[in-house]
Amino acid sequence: MSQRTGEIESYVKRVGEHINVIYSRLNEINRKIDEIEGKLTKLKAELTNDANAISDLKISMVQKTEFDEFINRLTESLRELLPPVEAEETPKEE
Repeated sequence: MSQRTGEIESYVKRVGEHINVIYSRLNEINRKIDEIEGKLTKLKAELTNDANAISDLKISMVQKTEFDEFINRLTESLRELLPPVEAEETPKEE
């Protein structure tokens, strides 16, 4: 019976060692998961900041057609205010 008890004790000891190894590996996995979650949170914050910056740029951006239209209206307004420019004659060389 003492041999059987020794075998059971040895078996329980090996099972305990395996449990400790599994527990250590699970802790390492949890640590890595926490690390990845932290990185994901940081990346999400950066992505949100980038999206906000792009949105701000889009709001402040002027379309080329709008700019051209503005320049044309400004040019027409100035033409109405200023006297017409006559082409200067270049003196003829003799």
